[in-house]
Amino acid sequence: MDRYGLFVDAGYLFAEAGGLCAGTKRRSELRCDDAGLVEELRALAGRHSGLPPLRIYWYDGARDAVPTVAQRRLAILPDLKLRLGRIVRLTQKGVDSLLVSDLITLAHERAIVTAYVLTGDEDVREGIAAAQALGVRVVLVGIDSGVPNQARTLVREADELILLEAAFWARFIGRVGDAGKTDGEAAALTRASRVAAGVAMKLLRDLPPERIQELLAGHPVIPSRLDARLLRAGERALGSLRDRPGVKAELRAGFWRELRSGPLAGTGGAVDGPSRPAGATGRIV
Repeated sequence: MDRYGLFVDAGYLFAEAGGLCAGTKRRSELRCDDAGLVEELRALAGRHSGLPPLRIYWYDGARDAVPTVAQRRLAILPDLKLRLGRIVRLTQKGVDSLLVSDLITLAHERAIVTAYVLTGDEDVREGIAAAQALGVRVVLVGIDSGVPNQARTLVREADELILLEAAFWARFIGRVGDAGKTDGEAAALTRASRVAAGVAMKLLRDLPPERIQELLAGHPVIPSRLDARLLRAGERALGSLRDRPGVKAELRAGFWRELRSGPLAGTGGAVDGPSRPAGATGRIV
């Protein structure tokens, strides 16, 4: 039976999603609904591929290879394999090589036909290429923080790119002590998306086509005056945006979603920005 494998670089996940949703990349300051996140990633890959999973491979660092309480909690989840590298001077060592080794081994043994790889590190690129040479389709999964956070060479190598926005991550990741705010923040992100869509729709009505094309060509950078206007609209609807990086990111992402789905999206001005280099399909979920 054909199956997919899901490969998660936890260092990339917590650094980028933590910065996006909680304003910090420090693991000690972050909380995570591990079981909920794993189940949602599993469901997303299943919907996208139409295949059952082999298992999820979760890569992280640990001092002296001794798992933390959170890592031990992850390790007992069904169909999840915890793979630990080392932490040396606050830096992970050996994590990428573990991911590459597993990816190539599973491809060689024909255990999977599709691999979903959540990472941003260039060091994984050769492993992706080797798996593809063995017949595996590789889908790169990223965290849409509004700026590119994955190596361009890595994105070009993959068969497809899926970017998951702030609204996805905010359901599972936040700052320690804010556990009761998850539902409220999720609702705020939904409202932010609507506010941003309204700003973009007004621009589509008011600006001439050539100006819209200039904006599209500049993706993902929003001109400063327009960005300030977008954030003011968000504050009128949602209150102060101070210390709410996830809401700010969703305002910007929602703006681009609406603008890039407008009537000029198929013109020469609507080009993929730096987060979606040629050779990959950008799909935001």
